[in-house]
Amino acid sequence: MKQAKVVNEFYIPDDILNQIADMVVPVVFEKMCMQLDIWDKLMDLPPAPTKSQIKKVLGIGEDKLNFLIANGATPMLWGDGNKSTVRIERSDIRKAFENTKIKIS
Repeated sequence: MKQAKVVNEFYIPDDILNQIADMVVPVVFEKMCMQLDIWDKLMDLPPAPTKSQIKKVLGIGEDKLNFLIANGATPMLWGDGNKSTVRIERSDIRKAFENTKIKIS
């Protein structure tokens, strides 16, 4: 069976392109601002923050933190005995945000 390549070209008037741009640009800008806000807040965290530091700096609750943990933010136990703390690497938190696309306040 032979195949034929068909190329269709069509012209979109400039006013239509401008209308599309007017609708798309604000949405893209909003998404970029949200992502930059998350990055700023993540950079305010220490390299391996505790769960309470994460909740405080990012302004999230236990449910969102648990959701991030379930999606790649791996908790680590630091220390031993009664002085051990649960910490999560900042890079893991960033990856979890990228995986989930959740919003923070």
